[in-house]
Amino acid sequence: MTLQFFTGSTMVALFTMCGTLLTDLNQEKPSSAQAAYNLIRCALAAGGIAALEPVINALDVGWCFTLYAGICLGTLPLVVMLRWLGNRWRSASQIDP
Repeated sequence: MTLQFFTGSTMVALFTMCGTLLTDLNQEKPSSAQAAYNLIRCALAAGGIAALEPVINALDVGWCFTLYAGICLGTLPLVVMLRWLGNRWRSASQIDP
């Protein structure tokens, strides 16, 4: 339960950061960018859930979630990059009136 709490809290923060950056980078059509972001995010989540049972059957429960944890850790550099470069990207995309 503790791990689920931290995972959920982290994911909410990541979704907020990515959504804000996407909106700022696509000032001409922010709602389209958010819709595309949500569509891709939900499709990938559905794919991960759909793959869960076959992976559990092939690897067993412990190795399945070890694999999923490895995938999450593999994406950590992208989160760090977003944190470091996000403000610079937002500043570069600002359009002067």
